[in-house]
Amino acid sequence: MQLTIEKLVYGGDGLARTERGVVFVPRTAAGDVVEAEIVETKKDYATARITKILEQSPDRQEPYCPNYETEGCCHWQHINYAKQVDYKEAIIRESLKRLGRLEWNGEINRVTGPDRNYRLRATFHVMNGRLGFVNGPIRECASLVPELNQFISSVHAPGAREVHALSAPEVVATFILHDGSVQRSGRATIHVDGLQYRVTADTFFQANRFLLTSFLNEVMEQVGTAPGHVLELYAGAGFFSVPLARVAKEVIAIESSRPAVRQARENATLNAAR
Repeated sequence: MQLTIEKLVYGGDGLARTERGVVFVPRTAAGDVVEAEIVETKKDYATARITKILEQSPDRQEPYCPNYETEGCCHWQHINYAKQVDYKEAIIRESLKRLGRLEWNGEINRVTGPDRNYRLRATFHVMNGRLGFVNGPIRECASLVPELNQFISSVHAPGAREVHALSAPEVVATFILHDGSVQRSGRATIHVDGLQYRVTADTFFQANRFLLTSFLNEVMEQVGTAPGHVLELYAGAGFFSVPLARVAKEVIAIESSRPAVRQARENATLNAAR
C-alpha cells in the first residue's frame, strides 16, 4: 500500500492516515511517500514496514551509524539533526495537549549539542562474551564517546550477561554476572561547572557530555536565586540535587536505587552541599 507520512509521533514512528485508519511506519520522516506492508493490526491502528521509498522527505539524511540497520537505538538517524529537534518539540506540544489538556503556545527552550560521540555512558548486552545491543555484538556506536568505543573491542566477558560502562574520560564498568552478582571496577569522577560527581557505571547519570553544564544552568535559572522547598524525582547520584542544595532552603531528592542514594549523599558531602 502507498502511504504519505504526515508527522512523527512519540517513539519516532511516522503517522499516515488511510481509509482504514491510522498506520504507524518506523524509520520514516514527515513528507515521505512510501510503499509499505502491514505487519501488525490493532483495534485502533496498524503498524507497517517500508518496502520502498517513492518520494523522500527533504528532512532525510544518510544514516551514519554502522548499526542503523540492525539496532533499534538509531531510529532517528535518517533525519537531519535540526529537524529531529523540530520534531521533538512538536511531539512535546502535542503530548501536553493530548495528555495534559494544556495548549502551550509559549517558547520551549531547546538545549542541544553535537549529535555524534556525545554519550558518556552505555549499557551493553553480552553475547558469546562480546558486547552489543539488543540484536547482536557491535564494534562501535556513533553516539558513544571514543573511549567507550575503544572499551567495546577491549572486553571479553563470557561470565557476564550485562555490562554498564561510563567514561569520565577514564572508563569504569559494572559487570552483571549470570548468577546475578555484581562486579564493579571502581568509580569515575565527573567534573561539571566546578562540581564533582563520584559515580559507578550502573548508577544513572546524565548521558550527554556536551550538555551537562547547559542542563545545570537551565535548572538553576528556572528555580531562581533563592528557592524555598525543592522536590526532585528520579534524583540519581545527585546531579541536580547537589547544586540545588547550595541555594534552596530544603531539597528532597527521591530515588529508588540504593547505590545511587549512597552516591548522592557522598556527592553532597564532596561538594559541601547543605
